[in-house]
Amino acid sequence: MGMVFLARDRRLGREVAIKFVRIEEERHLQRFMVEARAQARVDHEHVCKVFEVGEVEGRVFITMQRIAGTPLDVAAPRLSLEQLAIILRDAARGVHEAHRAGIIHRDLKPSNIMVERSEDGALRAFVMDFGLAREWDQDVTETGSVLGTPAYMSPEQARGELGLLDRRTDVYGLGATLYHAATGRHPIPGSNALEILSAISSTEVEPMRTRRPHLPVDLEALVLKCLEKDRARRYDSAKALADDLDRFLAGEPVAARRAGLIYRTHRRFMRHKALAVTGTVAVVLVLLIAC
Repeated sequence: MGMVFLARDRRLGREVAIKFVRIEEERHLQRFMVEARAQARVDHEHVCKVFEVGEVEGRVFITMQRIAGTPLDVAAPRLSLEQLAIILRDAARGVHEAHRAGIIHRDLKPSNIMVERSEDGALRAFVMDFGLAREWDQDVTETGSVLGTPAYMSPEQARGELGLLDRRTDVYGLGATLYHAATGRHPIPGSNALEILSAISSTEVEPMRTRRPHLPVDLEALVLKCLEKDRARRYDSAKALADDLDRFLAGEPVAARRAGLIYRTHRRFMRHKALAVTGTVAVVLVLLIAC
């Protein structure tokens, strides 16, 4: 949609990124202004800062924090699982701050998370491009429209159900991002966007360990919790995901795995409930006859 330049702010003596956007229609300008306003409202160390929005010679621009790093999709092959978990934990914290401001991103994916390495070697994550962000009390897209990147869309987003999009939609995007970063594959495969969109709601996500057998069970559990098709079964917030990633990094049991065990036990009970009831009735009748 435009071009990005490296520039220097002479007054403040800092390097910044200037993003010029090609505006061809009024609705594109509206989306761009939503991006600028949304990102400027989020003040968090893991969200790229917006400094200024303006227009020069008929060209609209946004001045942002310059991040000397690479997108996660480029950096991921060189990172360990622990480093990936740290990056996604920090990104989730940034996304949680956006949610606190009443904004959902709707296009979380590896290319929208920048990874920067500081002088001491530590990695820092920055969430970028709130271009599809929507304030919860304002909808600037057409009802039923599908916006985002199919490979990282939640089922409700793929169906164009805008009224159902909330913070759990972004939890799905974060889970899909970590799935791809850790395995090199998308959660829902497909040869084209339409094939992926049609499969998101019906095709089960393949367990990560079938593609990467030595991947920790706890990490797989928390990613699959993010990717639940029923949004009520996902993490309730990006912060809850960040907290579980913290537990994983600390070597503690993750909440996702405990919840999964309870869920599986309940499903197993419900599946055999009829048999159990029949068996109980039979035992009671035998006892009555014996009496």
